[in-house]
Amino acid sequence: MPFISTDSRIDIDAINALSDDVKGWAHAYNLIFTTLAPQGTFGWSLSIDEFAYDTHSGRQSVWDEASVFTADLLDSFELYKAVAANKAHFVAFNKSNATTALTSEQWHHALEYVKQVTDYVNAPAMLANMPTEQTANYFMGNTQTDQQIRKAAYSNEFALMFDQDSQSITSKIELYQTAKVPLYCVGEELEKGSLTRIGFLEGSMSNFVVVGGGAEGLEMVSPLVSSFAGKSDHTVTLVEPSSHHLWKPRLHEIAAGTFDNELDSVAFRLHAACHGYQYVQARMSGLQRANKTIAVIADFSPEQTLKYDYLLIALAR
Repeated sequence: MPFISTDSRIDIDAINALSDDVKGWAHAYNLIFTTLAPQGTFGWSLSIDEFAYDTHSGRQSVWDEASVFTADLLDSFELYKAVAANKAHFVAFNKSNATTALTSEQWHHALEYVKQVTDYVNAPAMLANMPTEQTANYFMGNTQTDQQIRKAAYSNEFALMFDQDSQSITSKIELYQTAKVPLYCVGEELEKGSLTRIGFLEGSMSNFVVVGGGAEGLEMVSPLVSSFAGKSDHTVTLVEPSSHHLWKPRLHEIAAGTFDNELDSVAFRLHAACHGYQYVQARMSGLQRANKTIAVIADFSPEQTLKYDYLLIALAR
């Protein structure tokens, strides 16, 4: 990423606040980027290794055997913490061309891994330096029916970068641009109108927003996600200000001091990553039915707007 020359200097207090360990070293990089290139965007790079695409039985298996370890690592380093002034903007995932090409099933698991990790840290993903010879056919396809680019977008990828250019990949991109509902492309063609804009694509999706993470809310999101399994044109979002769900009939155990929070509560961020829905830790502060939007506000953050096609309010705890 090119730097824009500025007169910015790193604050000495910010430097002194860094811890003298690996976490502090990582935050030092974040601090340098955000100070010297305040208008730039940056992210940390991870490798898609065998544990991510190995044989898995489903989403829970991907989480238990792969995603949870990466998510815990990023969470412990706090590189993507929402309230941090120098948070990273995206996660870049790469795959070495020295490793064998993945099958369609392995890519299915790998993309689920990418989605779960980025859902957990609430940041988009970039697939960077993908080996063209290994990945072009999977993502761009030989025909419009076997293209997986929208599946990648559903897995939170905002960009896909191939490591080499070729006539074959150029032809595949040209084929993709003739699709009935293409995704998007950065370049002059966007202005000429031959490609669908992102806003139009988002408008073609059905977005279910559930407000409230109590017993009723959790019972709503899981069957919704299950009913849309494998479909990239539907999203489910849960809005809940608390980080964990506590089953109310067990409140007497909290009072008695016998309640085990680790075993008897549900972490919404973890639950969302495992079950394939979006979790927004905020409270609903307004509703515009005419525009199909709700206003949400989180601690230490300005009010934001969420669009919905279907709104389910489940405020009972």
